Amino acid sequence: MGRRPVVEEEKPVQSSPVIEEKYSYVPPVLNEPIVFKEGDFRPIQKSVTGTARWLNHNGNRSLQLYSFRIDNGPKLHVYLSPHPNPSHKSELGEFYDVGALESYFGTQVFDLPDDLSPQHYDSAVIYSESFGVVYATAPLKKP
Repeated sequence: MGRRPVVEEEKPVQSSPVIEEKYSYVPPVLNEPIVFKEGDFRPIQKSVTGTARWLNHNGNRSLQLYSFRIDNGPKLHVYLSPHPNPSHKSELGEFYDVGALESYFGTQVFDLPDDLSPQHYDSAVIYSESFGVVYATAPLKKP
């Protein structure tokens, strides 16, 4: 005959109040992003369509260019400006450089730092760093 497997006696698991307290709170999950501000792009130097949206999705802030399309240009960057509708470099004020434009068309998302306040910026701007020209602006307002 073969050997019988040794089965250890099951012991009841004792719960710890510290562990129960630590895992008793489950943060809510947001299915839909919260829109802080949004606005449609307007042409300044180039033809443009689309919407800029400043979002909070599950605690992560981002700027989304939705259904975006613009004529191509050199070194295009996305800026956030305190001016609601800048048309010249001198009107940008103390802007925040979100980053280089990823594509001339399509929806794209840029991460924003948590300490960047939507209250301080009133437009999203497409700016050519090579030419020093504002291509398009999207005045941002609360929805």
